[in-house]
Amino acid sequence: MILIEQIATALSDAGLGTIGTNIFLGTQPETPDNCIAVYDTGGTQPSIDYPDKTPTFQVLVRNTNYETGKNNLNTVRSTLHRHMNSELVAGETYFYSIFLIAEGGSIGRDENGRDVFSINFICKTR
Repeated sequence: MILIEQIATALSDAGLGTIGTNIFLGTQPETPDNCIAVYDTGGTQPSIDYPDKTPTFQVLVRNTNYETGKNNLNTVRSTLHRHMNSELVAGETYFYSIFLIAEGGSIGRDENGRDVFSINFICKTR
């Protein structure tokens, strides 16, 4: 399972939706109106001394209701930020840590008038 699948699974387990129905990997389809998308965004330079990795990822939340979208963004934040020393999905990538790169927030409305929010994370994995 790739990293963004594990992140999406954690968000699904937090009650934010179902993967393939309203939680998507690497894309934000035109429908449904209310959804979450998880994107790989690269990472930082790998260590030459340690076998760990430092990938980054972005979560976009889209909703027709600003308050609901903001609440979903806050749930993403509380689910993932400061996640330490565990597997998000049993038997998969071990996460030393997941931290916010910056506080998330609104990035405006899309062409269909839906509110869109963005939040970015960095993690240490092995």
